Amino acid sequence: MNSRAALGLACTVTAHLSSPALALTDETTGLAVDPPPPFVASTGQHPRHDAVINIKSTTGTPHGANVDGSLCTVAYKHAPQNARLSQDDINAGIVKPEWMARMKAGFQLAFALDEPVPFQASGISGVELQGRPKAGPGAQEVRIYISLVETPKGRTMMTCATKQADMPKALPQFRKIRDAVRPPR
Repeated sequence: MNSRAALGLACTVTAHLSSPALALTDETTGLAVDPPPPFVASTGQHPRHDAVINIKSTTGTPHGANVDGSLCTVAYKHAPQNARLSQDDINAGIVKPEWMARMKAGFQLAFALDEPVPFQASGISGVELQGRPKAGPGAQEVRIYISLVETPKGRTMMTCATKQADMPKALPQFRKIRDAVRPPR
């Protein structure tokens, strides 16, 4: 069995209906998303992440501009180095200008980004960015939203992509989805 198949078997996911939206929890890592209507969650995979959950709109709006047609992807990566820190320590560090600048620099190879903006959800401080892809089919017409949080267990990132024309109405929805993410703690 290859590692991808093993990861797929290891990521036993429990889905249950919660109003019209589909909530999803990765039982192995604890990553969970309970997206607000009209959004639904499904399992995904990525070789560099320990858990991935994709979000789609049941109405088709806002339009998902990711390659697979999804609107957002929530990805978690275990970070053993975080275990020695408390959530308060992490919260204080993640909003420091130098940390936000390093985080932005990591994404700037692929994206033209606005300045990072701190946020807080469920007692966890995070950073959000907006911008556009620098390359790819129709890149000039796509807008992205990235949010990133860290806990003592690891890093959870959400990326959303939609058409430029949809972004003003999509942004509040992206933030509602972001706030529905429960990172492993």
